[in-house]
Amino acid sequence: MKVPGLLAIALLAISSAAVAQRPASISVLEAVKIAERNGKGHVTDVEKDRWGKKPVYEVEVVRGTKSQEYIIDASTGKILRQNSSMLRDFWEEVFGRSNEAYLSRAHSLSSIIAALENRTGGKVLAASFDVERGQAYYEVEFLSQIGRTKLYLDPVTGQRLNFIPDD
Repeated sequence: MKVPGLLAIALLAISSAAVAQRPASISVLEAVKIAERNGKGHVTDVEKDRWGKKPVYEVEVVRGTKSQEYIIDASTGKILRQNSSMLRDFWEEVFGRSNEAYLSRAHSLSSIIAALENRTGGKVLAASFDVERGQAYYEVEFLSQIGRTKLYLDPVTGQRLNFIPDD
């Protein structure tokens, strides 16, 4: 075998080893599905963060009067920590008691994200549920071919309510 052929094989082996060592990363959608499956409720917030030097997703799940926060390893999908708290005062202070019904009518955040990513080819970076002036919505930070944007989606239909390019 000639030297150039050996060199090509060596370079291929080195680049393959480098790819194999690079940690895989789960998507926002996968983190949301993990939290929905474990929390058995509605995800109201998801964002990527760091826990020490480790990239993680912080995911908030609401079920009835209980809130659970999951810290999910962004490389493996493993739940690193789960914290629970009661929401009795949360709904009244943040949303107002009557707004709890908005979340119960909302589609799962995973179904909203999956439909958006399938329809556009983009990727969701973060998302949260909110209610303002009687309008419930998912605020979604989204990366597409045109750049990073924020979308406001109806939590029942998944349709866009507003579109604001992010600077």
